[in-house]
Amino acid sequence: MSNINFKDIVNKVGILLGVISLLFLFSLVISLPVMWLWNSTIPELFGLKEITWWMAWKLLMLCSMLFGVFLRSIFLTKTN
Repeated sequence: MSNINFKDIVNKVGILLGVISLLFLFSLVISLPVMWLWNSTIPELFGLKEITWWMAWKLLMLCSMLFGVFLRSIFLTKTN
C-alpha cells in the first residue's frame, strides 16, 4: 500500500478548484470588452441586436475554441 494522505488530496483538489474558479472569473471579466465592442459597433453597422454579458462570454468561448487552436498551430509550429 502506498502512503496516500487524505489531507494532501483535499489540498490539491482545493487548489485545482481555486484555479478553475479564477480562470472562469477571468473569462467573465474579459467578456466585458467584447460586449462593449459588439454593442458599440455591430448594431450600428449591420443592424443586429445588442448582446448581453452572457452572450459576450459565449461568443468569446466560441471564438477561442474555433480560432485559438488555429492560431496556436500557426505560431507554435517549429521552423528549421
